Amino acid sequence: MPSSPSKVVVPCVFKVVPARGYELCDNPADYSAEFVLADGRSFFLEFCSAHLPKASGLAENWLEEIFAESGLRITCTQFNEIKTGYVPQSDQLLAKLREPKSQRQYS
Repeated sequence: MPSSPSKVVVPCVFKVVPARGYELCDNPADYSAEFVLADGRSFFLEFCSAHLPKASGLAENWLEEIFAESGLRITCTQFNEIKTGYVPQSDQLLAKLREPKSQRQYS
């Protein structure tokens, strides 16, 4: 009998980036948030239920850092519950944030 896929344990983005004035989060992410920019580019971050209300604020604070551009704005945000088979999206983004700004390229 084939085994059913198990739910992937994805860390809350605040495990890597501390919430302002708080310690790092050890909770698993329950939601994926996609942030869409006015020019159509987008990025994903995963959040636990406790940090979901901070999702838009974190994304807005990171825009210039993520894309190495100024004057960007988020026009749409979509939240989805993380279910079985989910593939984490923020790992790649967080790796890019560790690169020097001059080497970052986003599609």
